[in-house]
Amino acid sequence: MNEFTKGVWSVGWKNTVGIKSKEDDQTRGMTIPLVDVYGQDAIANADLIATCFTSATKLAEAGYDAQAVMEALPEIVLVARSAAMEQGPENPRAVAFLARIRPEASHE
Repeated sequence: MNEFTKGVWSVGWKNTVGIKSKEDDQTRGMTIPLVDVYGQDAIANADLIATCFTSATKLAEAGYDAQAVMEALPEIVLVARSAAMEQGPENPRAVAFLARIRPEASHE
């Protein structure tokens, strides 16, 4: 299921979230708002929405079912973390991976 608006998503004015315009007009570089985010933690929520949709775009472009990957993400992280732990601290990629996804637990 890759039927969503693809592109680089960003947070715009007043916590709107949308795609950055690539048009060669006065909107170039502006965020075209598609989502309005309100309430507690609006800035953090808007950032997360933009990150998720940008990541989903990258997954779709790579041929993955973006929604299925997002739904499986908790399990994917556990499997990847387990594999990284098995490789041990002598593997710099494993150490960097753990530090990136869970900084406070990177020294376990």
